Amino acid sequence: METPQAVAVVCEEAQLTYRELNEKIARYLKHRGVGKDKPVGIYMNRTGDLLVSMLAVLKSGAAYVPLDPIYPAERIDWMIQDAGLSLILTERGIWHQLPNNNSVLCSVDSEWDKIEALKSVSELEAN
Repeated sequence: METPQAVAVVCEEAQLTYRELNEKIARYLKHRGVGKDKPVGIYMNRTGDLLVSMLAVLKSGAAYVPLDPIYPAERIDWMIQDAGLSLILTERGIWHQLPNNNSVLCSVDSEWDKIEALKSVSELEAN
C-alpha cells in the first residue's frame, strides 16, 4: 500500500484512511478469536461501516456471511444456523431485528470506543 494515510472512504462527515480500513475491526475480530474456520455474519445497512467490516473480516482470515436487513427473519435465522455463525457484526439501529440465536452480536457503532482501544493486529499476532 503506497499511501496508507490517504482517505479511502468518505461517508457524510466521517473519513477513513486505508490503514484504518485495514486495522480497526480486524484487531477486534482477532481479539475475539476469529480466524480461518470461524465465519462472521455481517448484518448492516449499506454504509461505510459495512465496507470496513467486510475488509476487516477478510484481513482476520475469516469469511463473512452477508445478512441483508431486507431478508425475511426466517431466511436470516436459517443462514445463521447453516453457517454456524458465532459472531455477527451489526449496527445499533437494526440489531434488534435479528432473530434470537446463540450468536454474539457486536454493534460496531456502539462499541467503537472498545474496538479502537485494542492493540494493533500486528501487536496481537506477536503475543
